[in-house]
Amino acid sequence: MKSSAKNISLNSYDDIFSTEETREDAKREKVTNMPLSELYRFPDHPFQVRDDDSMRETVESIKEYGVLAPATDSPFEQMMVQKLKYGREE
Repeated sequence: MKSSAKNISLNSYDDIFSTEETREDAKREKVTNMPLSELYRFPDHPFQVRDDDSMRETVESIKEYGVLAPATDSPFEQMMVQKLKYGREE
C-alpha cells in the first residue's frame, strides 16, 4: 500500500500564528538604512558620474556637511546614488 503522506502540505508556524496584516506588511517594499560603503559600482551602468565642476562642488559639500539626504535605490535614482558614492570616496 502506497503512502500518501508525501503529498501533504502543512502551513508554517508563522502562517498559522500571524495576522493578515502582518502577512500583507511582509509583502510591502521597505526602506532600510545602509551605509554608502556597502554600495558598489556596477559595470556598464547607464548613468555617468562626471568629474566636473558640479561634481567637485558635490564632493566639497559632502566633505563639509556629510550626506544629508537619504539615497534610495531605484532605477530613477541610481544616478544620484552613484554620485554620492563617488563624492564620498574622493
